[in-house]
Amino acid sequence: MKYSICIITAFVGLAGCQQPIADGTESVFDENLVNTYRNALPTYPNLIPPTPMETIVVSPGTPQALAPALAEQSLAPVKYTFNLMNETLVELTSFPPTLYNEDTTQLVWGPFEARKDFGTLALFVSKNSDYNADYFDEDEPTGSPLEYIFALMRGANYDLNTLTPIVLGGSTPNADNPEWGLTLLVFDFDTNKSFVEAYGKVSDPGCLASGRFVALRNHGPHLDENGVPTDKTLTSVAGIFRNFVPKNAPGAPPIDLDYLYGDIASSDTTLSYSNFGAQFDFDGNPDTLENVAVKMAFWSYLRRSPAGSGRAEFVATNAEMAEGQFLQATECWDYNLSKSCFTMASIYGEEITPVSTMGTPITSCDDSLENGLDVIGLPSANEADPRIKELLEDIAQNGLLNDTGEEPAN
Repeated sequence: MKYSICIITAFVGLAGCQQPIADGTESVFDENLVNTYRNALPTYPNLIPPTPMETIVVSPGTPQALAPALAEQSLAPVKYTFNLMNETLVELTSFPPTLYNEDTTQLVWGPFEARKDFGTLALFVSKNSDYNADYFDEDEPTGSPLEYIFALMRGANYDLNTLTPIVLGGSTPNADNPEWGLTLLVFDFDTNKSFVEAYGKVSDPGCLASGRFVALRNHGPHLDENGVPTDKTLTSVAGIFRNFVPKNAPGAPPIDLDYLYGDIASSDTTLSYSNFGAQFDFDGNPDTLENVAVKMAFWSYLRRSPAGSGRAEFVATNAEMAEGQFLQATECWDYNLSKSCFTMASIYGEEITPVSTMGTPITSCDDSLENGLDVIGLPSANEADPRIKELLEDIAQNGLLNDTGEEPAN
């Protein structure tokens, strides 16, 4: 089955029905059109993963919880990528648009001289002629689930037809609420690296990041166990890095990273969650490093009491363990991020061996989290639509400009 999205149509060839800006300070374009296109762009606060340590400092002399600090470190690549994209978007859209093509519905900002790097930058936004509102409901979907598409481009000059797309994506606002909807984002570090190597000066072979990052964000009403919308909203972001090497890491091997994060929010509370992986000494034995899968949730907003308390659940393995053996642990912390509970056990078949115990989830965790994270209805990567998983994997491996899906054999 074919799942690739042919998202990017011709973001070039703007000759024709262009409407240039009148001067350098005031846009002559329809204000409603410009606002609609601006709202179709991703925004930094809506994409970054929430972490407990952003606003809370652990009190001196108290045992600091492991998971909040681990999340801060493990989610750093995601924050870095979104911050890089956001800085460029803010830079470009601080100016009025420069061109509009009525035939292709493309609205263009730039090219402008880059403030923090060499060359030029431009932003293209348009309606998507391949938009299919029923994409995710079809067995063999055609077209694209994105109503609007955009591209951040780099150039060595001011020729629109020679620009290189670095960030691609699109969005579909919800018909009932324009603040809800779907957003897809692809940051192509490989293309950016090739552009810099071709037109710029590379001070060190390992100074540029490489690989590709893909994120899919969905924001809308939170459904109860019967699929009925509640008064809460659910935000979920699935993000993956493939063949990723961070900047300034010469000789580092490419790595794959997977994330699932977001929040469940109401007028009185916000429960934020993150799923991520890490590799470190988890069991206290420095001779081995564990691969650790972390599932975490914490109260990032409580109207009537201090926020910050949370719970994390860990599953860890290492190369010395027998097949099927793993470590399972639970940690809870209070609103000061002080560890209130930590239990760890080695599990091998039906054999359960306690490794570490500090408090119990029933007596030491927030009341709402004492029975575990599975019972409170958080999104799970295991329950995600396999077509979406395949779609993200395909884009991360092959990029978004190429249609890599194969037609089914007859």
